This record gives sequence, structure tokens and C-alpha cells, in this order.
Amino acid sequence: KIDPPPEMGSARKRPKDFSDLAFYRGKLFTLERLAHQICRRDLAQAKVERCWSFASAVLAPERRYELPYGVAEALSLDDKGAWLGIDNGDHARADGDVRPFVLRFAAPAGGWLGDK
Repeated sequence: KIDPPPEMGSARKRPKDFSDLAFYRGKLFTLERLAHQICRRDLAQAKVERCWSFASAVLAPERRYELPYGVAEALSLDDKGAWLGIDNGDHARADGDVRPFVLRFAAPAGGWLGDK
């Protein structure tokens, strides 16, 4: 089980949950919906090497869904960053918008394969 990000407002542990995978430059990346993070894993044993949270962007007050689970379901990586697809299941965000949406994040300093 995992601890949800503080932005969820609950300390209740959740099951580990992958909603998408991406293979990028010889590494496996998992989209971990309930943890609101993208994790780089080694291919031999799928052990986590590094994770990057997107909780502050997806759980910002105006983008927040009053749901007990994550809604990120699509991941694509490139040298410049990540595309993250949000499937809201027709639920309205806090700002009333009911459309699914796509977010673009810049790659971390040092790139997806760096340790910074």
C-alpha cells in the first residue's frame, strides 16, 4: 500500500495502482495514478529508481475532482517533458469543467534519466 500525497487530504493508505506505462530510452516509466506520480523503474526487477510527483498540478483547487482516487490515465514521455491525460469519467472539476484534459510537464532538471 502507498501513502497518498498530502494534497488528497486523507492519510488512508491506498493500493499501488498503475494506469499507464511508457518505455523511454531503455527505461520503464509507470504512471502511478493514486500516488499522483511518474516513476522510473529498472527493467530487470521493476524496482523504483526515481519518482516525480504531479500532485500539486492535478490537485490544484481549480482542477480538483472530489473523488477518492486519481484520474490520470495516459502517459507519454519525450526529451522535453511528459504528456499526462486526465480522464474524469464525466465528473466535474471544482471549477465546473466536465471535459477530460491533457497536461504538459517539462522534463526534470537533468532529464528523465538523470538523478537531479
